Amino acid sequence: MSLSATAPPPARLLATAWFGLALAALGLSVLAALALIAVRLPFFDHGMRAVVPLLALHAVLAAPLWLLSATAGVLALIASRPGIVAWGSWWLALAGTVALVVSPVFGGGVSLSGLFLLPMLDNALFLGGMGTFALALGIVVVRSLPSMWRFAGGPPWQVALAWVLPALAGVLALALAVAVRADSVAGLVEPLWGVDHALQFVYVLLLVAAWAALAEALWPGVFLHRRLLHGVLGLALFPVAGVIALTIVFPAGSAEYIDGIFWLARWAFWPAAALLATVLTFRLVTQVRRHSLNIEQQGLALSLLLFAAGAAAGAAVSSDPIATPAFLHGTLGALTLAGLLAWQRWLAGHVGADRYPGRPSRIALVYGATQLLLVVAPTIVETAGAGHDGFRVFGATVQTAAMWVARAGGAAAALALAACVLNGLRSTAERRSPNSERRRDMRPFAIGITLLLVAGGGWLVQSVPRSDGAFVPREHAAERLKADIEQRFQQGVIMLHAKQYEHALTAFHRVLQLAPEMPEAYVNTGFALLGMQRYKEAADFFESATQLRTTQVNAYYGLAVALEGLGDLPGALGAMRTYVHLSKPDDPFRPKAEAAIWEWSAARSATTPSRSAGDGADAQPPAIPSGALR
Repeated sequence: MSLSATAPPPARLLATAWFGLALAALGLSVLAALALIAVRLPFFDHGMRAVVPLLALHAVLAAPLWLLSATAGVLALIASRPGIVAWGSWWLALAGTVALVVSPVFGGGVSLSGLFLLPMLDNALFLGGMGTFALALGIVVVRSLPSMWRFAGGPPWQVALAWVLPALAGVLALALAVAVRADSVAGLVEPLWGVDHALQFVYVLLLVAAWAALAEALWPGVFLHRRLLHGVLGLALFPVAGVIALTIVFPAGSAEYIDGIFWLARWAFWPAAALLATVLTFRLVTQVRRHSLNIEQQGLALSLLLFAAGAAAGAAVSSDPIATPAFLHGTLGALTLAGLLAWQRWLAGHVGADRYPGRPSRIALVYGATQLLLVVAPTIVETAGAGHDGFRVFGATVQTAAMWVARAGGAAAALALAACVLNGLRSTAERRSPNSERRRDMRPFAIGITLLLVAGGGWLVQSVPRSDGAFVPREHAAERLKADIEQRFQQGVIMLHAKQYEHALTAFHRVLQLAPEMPEAYVNTGFALLGMQRYKEAADFFESATQLRTTQVNAYYGLAVALEGLGDLPGALGAMRTYVHLSKPDDPFRPKAEAAIWEWSAARSATTPSRSAGDGADAQPPAIPSGALR
């Protein structure tokens, strides 16, 4: 029975609009992912400036816009007759989505580091689009909150909504408080780090809700006692409430705040999902013993496996699992797969998807299987890079092979997801003419055109000369240029080791003239300037390195030292925490960074005047963390 069977036609129309927006966002995230793969191929040498906005767009479209728009669609199905406010929220969401998508064209923007689920571009149009979409979602949540108590006594999917609504309301209120209190765009990064984690906990809550609703649809009336379901969902809400409580009690960025969120990320996000997954696994095993699993049951099993693999991989390689690609691909992949299956099960009669029975679910299974590659391959890369005994001899080879496996898996997952999106969008469009004949399957043609557009766009990014001189010829001169860059770089490294900072600065400036998109050169230039106690210039170079490569860990260490030299303790704390957040546990400079965080936090708490730029005349040049030199 369709979820929308009892919904009035106006509510079904609004829900269709929200689901269409959700599928469009998911489809655009696929295009961004394919473009990312294209600009990283060997024959696209100069696509670095395209990577940052593409990565930000992919992350925002594939998670909050797709998942939260779909949630708004479910809420629209059970809301009262929609009016101007309800439709106004949808138009706001559409405007915000359009602003996000076109923002790189009008100025691009650099990434504000340290955020994983909400990567921000320092771009007015991008930030405006995020704010507009958040406002639209806030209107939907506020309109639905009065129905929360009614949901609590309904079927499992309504019980889940009763817990999702306060979680979303809390995260939106937290984000609003952060935005109001921030005095600059850069000042958003540290407070938004908590919102970033809270949003991931909301996604786990949505995953629990999707599993519960899908299980009830697959095994009607024999799933869970309502009180037990309330307990599981309440347990899933706990880490969201924990982040909000930490933000109220402790200053954003304080040691207690960071440690608390780390604890929640490591120990509190998974128990609810693990409990429900255990119940569902027993149910699936029982089903296998009696009958074979149908496509949707297979998809549910794959979703359980994806979450377990992602959570285990994240916990194995980091003290903050949310910071790892394997965790994000596993948990968000599990949620997307469950969402696509629920879409097929619940909304078939509403949007016409039952015209293609079974096919979308089979494609969703392909997507889930390829997502497993994006969990396993990054974990192998992390393990090999950490120098574990099993990879001492073949570490580099294993890393390279895993990277290519991840790229292949990413491309396959994107294509499978594109097919799911095309099915959903076509079904939604055909709802108005349910008796029309089936049209020719245009998916192969559409996928081919998409790949041609992505490849053509990557070729343009690489080929068009830029005003900053980043264009490099492809003939034999390229090899000579590469050798010149390497020679100048090594000269600078030697001078930096010898503390001949002016000579090192000259060498690295020449490197930057030849290779203006080399983050290592910006980092080493920054350390040379730190040695000369030119803190403001050093900070600029470290920030440029993080803009070119958001994972350039040692740049955050240097940026922290430079900001501390400028007397900007809040900024220094934020940069050093990002360094600790991204660095490996065995990084030799991590203890120094943690000691600096405690010292600076204590200085701020005691309101001790921080050292100004002119007070460091006798300061010793900072040590250079591992990775600063090549």
